[in-house]
Amino acid sequence: DVSVEKFREILAELDREKEARHAAEKAKSELQTSFNRLKVLAQEAIRKRDEFGRLRDDAVREKEEMAKQVEEAAKERQSLRSEIEKSSHMMV
Repeated sequence: DVSVEKFREILAELDREKEARHAAEKAKSELQTSFNRLKVLAQEAIRKRDEFGRLRDDAVREKEEMAKQVEEAAKERQSLRSEIEKSSHMMV
């Protein structure tokens, strides 16, 4: 025979276990929510990293193209100066 006191103790223990389980489930849910937010932030950071990498690569290509154009313009300018000098010597 289970005494009334023992039965109450078992019920109280069961209630404590239910409360502990509820608290654990709530904590798990909060952790899952935090994890999902962190995952979204990490994905956004990766997207931004990739985007900035592409922008950097584009900027480097543009810089190289501009440097090439400046170099070509300088060569053309030097070529024109040489032609002008030759022409002026021929006129003298």
